Amino acid sequence: MARIKVLLCEPQAKPRVEEIDGGREAVAALVTGTFYLMDLGDGLGVVFDADGNKKVKDLNRVIDGVPMFGLCIFCRHDGAENLLALDEAEVAEMEKLLA
Repeated sequence: MARIKVLLCEPQAKPRVEEIDGGREAVAALVTGTFYLMDLGDGLGVVFDADGNKKVKDLNRVIDGVPMFGLCIFCRHDGAENLLALDEAEVAEMEKLLA
């Protein structure tokens, strides 16, 4: 799978720009759990472990009432759970929102 630019957010840490393998299995391995893509609107999304609340993981954040535990990955998506890269403007905007 192609490498994509995303924002990785660990609990209680500032988000950081990383280039990752955008394949579903590779992303599930990064979040160390069940791949879940939450649509944030306008083609933006966040991936996290859907079962993180059942594991010993720190709360990362809550978006629209949904608690996210462990590593979160902010990216674009195509509506079919295929992850896409963020562009420079999106990275800058998301960094402001997540700071």
